[in-house]
Amino acid sequence: MDRKRTFVMSDIHGCLKEFSQLLSIIERDYDGDFTRDRLVLLGDYVDRGPDSIEVIKKIMELRDCFGDQHIIPLVGNHERMALDYFDGMNQERWMRNGAAETLESLDRHEGFREVFINFMKNLPYTFEDEHYLYVHAGLRPGTGLENQTPWDLVWIREDFFMSQERFPKPVIFGHTPVRTITGETKPIVLHGNIAIDTACVYGGFLTMLVIQQDGTWEYVQSDRCGIEKELD
Repeated sequence: MDRKRTFVMSDIHGCLKEFSQLLSIIERDYDGDFTRDRLVLLGDYVDRGPDSIEVIKKIMELRDCFGDQHIIPLVGNHERMALDYFDGMNQERWMRNGAAETLESLDRHEGFREVFINFMKNLPYTFEDEHYLYVHAGLRPGTGLENQTPWDLVWIREDFFMSQERFPKPVIFGHTPVRTITGETKPIVLHGNIAIDTACVYGGFLTMLVIQQDGTWEYVQSDRCGIEKELD
């Protein structure tokens, strides 16, 4: 059975309610079926929001049910910070960036620490289909895809999204909240690339792109999140 659509989300940040709402919209409004459709998640599942481990468990449940050809979670900078923390490196950096909420969530799931770490260790940095490149933060202009560094893939900001360089395919990315770039609360197209982080954990929305087989797309958003954090 042919795949019908690709659904894309980014920067869930422990906002399980909003994530679950968009999953329900896939099923209810799009007749979604992950035996045919595909869900690509662009990283930052943890930190700042209240339900980081619950979000991770939901992603794992979906992947176990439908397989890694249909449920494709990528790594974000917050997962990288968490891995560094558990390896004893740069621990203060993670603590400054929402680790407390994740550790509280982890405490509610006894015995899940190693599963959590292994999940993060095995996340890919990029995904590519016939229409788009998918990554958490962006790509370094002037650098081939095969030479991109892990750091840039999860941390780059203005050097990527302000560049007018065109990549082999349009890039769909999160990481930098759209409203810090243009003040918008919806996804935007910048030099052919699509930014979809609409600051859910900062009191904004969780955005989902719905990409058809021909590459055309629309978007839907969760209800405005009740959590309000200070943008940094």
